[in-house]
Amino acid sequence: MQNLPSPKYNQNQNLFKQLSGALLDPGAGFGDLYVAANNLFNLLSDIAGFEVENQSNRTDIWLPSGRAIGPSWAAMCLQDFMRTRKFLLGLQDGIATCRNRFPGQTIHVLYAGTGPFATLMLPLTTVFSPADVQFTLLEINPSSVSFLQNTLNALQIDAFVRDIIECDAATFDASVCKPFHLVVSETMQKGLKIEPQVPLSINLLADLEPGGLLVPEKIVIHAGLFNPSVSAEGPEKAPVKLLAEVLDLSISGLRAIQPNQTQWKHQFGPFPEVVVQLPQSFDPGYIRFCLFTTIQTFGDHSLQFRESGLTQPHQLLLLDQNIRYEGKQIGLKYSYDPKPGFVFRLVD
Repeated sequence: MQNLPSPKYNQNQNLFKQLSGALLDPGAGFGDLYVAANNLFNLLSDIAGFEVENQSNRTDIWLPSGRAIGPSWAAMCLQDFMRTRKFLLGLQDGIATCRNRFPGQTIHVLYAGTGPFATLMLPLTTVFSPADVQFTLLEINPSSVSFLQNTLNALQIDAFVRDIIECDAATFDASVCKPFHLVVSETMQKGLKIEPQVPLSINLLADLEPGGLLVPEKIVIHAGLFNPSVSAEGPEKAPVKLLAEVLDLSISGLRAIQPNQTQWKHQFGPFPEVVVQLPQSFDPGYIRFCLFTTIQTFGDHSLQFRESGLTQPHQLLLLDQNIRYEGKQIGLKYSYDPKPGFVFRLVD
């Protein structure tokens, strides 16, 4: 006699599909998304046997390419509900676009930095079939890999997974996974500091199929001035005065720096310094020199100023002595040494 799914399995499956649908629902409001993200976090923690407060799950791994956050921090990213929603919608549209670009092929997605739940993949298994899309999952933390396998087994969605590889995605030889049509990763903080989003993306894109896609499609960093006493954008006064774009992390932006994509792996040249001109005089309150992050996950789906923890302002300098900085220039350059992030200098 064939074993039937247990009532608990059916209950988990139904709840998983319901919560996934809520996160992908175009009409969902903030309250709906908040509840769905937190309930999905609780469900996945339960079925994976994951304890977020366990100290061993809070241990980061430091790599030459940056910090790989511990399983607890990676899992809790799900609760940043606008981040989760916009990445899911972007990846959904990216996969759909790849299916049009590569007709007749099963789309192969390289997902780097999955954490214990592969949050950006799981809800999409309720939209696509294993014949539509397959995932290769890259994760450096062995604890996250173990919990990830528990999650996949509990939801019985192993058919979507081509392989799980424990590796540093910033140095991994992705040619062994070819062909793959899309690279997705959210291994970043505001201002692209500390975590390995930049070197990881560059390394994996070197082996991407021609015409393939990157999610997020574009991350733009601007330098500017911030006044925290201005609470919200508005026609009269805005809290941010942008001064210059200092980095465009996209396929087109990277090609502008180094056109030959086949040379990106381990050979990508240094990012150029961008010189930012400070104003001759500062409006009252606009004395925080910050980096501002905008993330276009794909197409029309984006995370704007303060919509997520990823798009909060990242302060580099407090211009408290206005006379010293009026009309001066600040040089900004993205660097991996000693850790990912922007280094800056006051130009003589």
